[in-house]
Amino acid sequence: MSKATINARKASVPVDFYPIDGEVLAICQSLNICTYGKDLKDAEASMKELLEGWLESVKARGMLAKTLQSLGWTKQGKSGKVRPPKVFHRDLAVPSLA
Repeated sequence: MSKATINARKASVPVDFYPIDGEVLAICQSLNICTYGKDLKDAEASMKELLEGWLESVKARGMLAKTLQSLGWTKQGKSGKVRPPKVFHRDLAVPSLA
């Protein structure tokens, strides 16, 4: 798994990339969206395209602030910048599947 942050103007969102069965799965947990590509470069391009379409759609409906708030995003200080929710990653022990 590799992590990347995709920047769009003044905002960025964390995106996780997972190689699975010869393709790469891209997951943006902070916006609850995912996509894939044939390799990392393709998955990143696909995620950028999905993010742009998602933002256009939400903005066109006048729902950006409400949608981000429902996903746990918060405004920071006087600047009004919004931040994605904090995500905590932990490795959990599970019984062996072998």
